[in-house]
Amino acid sequence: MLESWEALFLGELGAAAAFAGLLFVSLSVNQAHILSQQSAPERGIQSLWMLFLIFCVSAIMLVPHQSPRAVGGELLGVSLVHFVTLTISQVREHRTIQPAYRWYAWLATSVGQAALWMILASAVGFLVRNDWLATYGLVPATLIGFLIAALNAWVLLIEINR
Repeated sequence: MLESWEALFLGELGAAAAFAGLLFVSLSVNQAHILSQQSAPERGIQSLWMLFLIFCVSAIMLVPHQSPRAVGGELLGVSLVHFVTLTISQVREHRTIQPAYRWYAWLATSVGQAALWMILASAVGFLVRNDWLATYGLVPATLIGFLIAALNAWVLLIEINR
């Protein structure tokens, strides 16, 4: 079944890598301004972690001849590491965010956490069911991850200069 998913995960793998490169450019262009604001560096690292998570998920799904349980274990480990690192960064951001931007920060955090939880749920699905049905849960999770990274990149490249 996974052969039919190969193009999707190859595309996501390449897109996550390319998008991370663009994010590094936006961070370097506005580096002084980003570092002068307390919560902006956290937003940048959260975007990079989210893109790295998508990269890892896609890479895991492309490894040939794995059982669904092996994939589930790998996804569970990777997503737990990302859950811890992203949550720590999000807590640090919320401690320093300006009051005018708290609503957006809570929305971005909630949506980013939803993507993480979808990947965790898919990992558990692979482990429990021992079939490939949980692959469908990875699609909205990775798309949401791209959305969060894109919104944060926009803020760090454009909005930060307003």
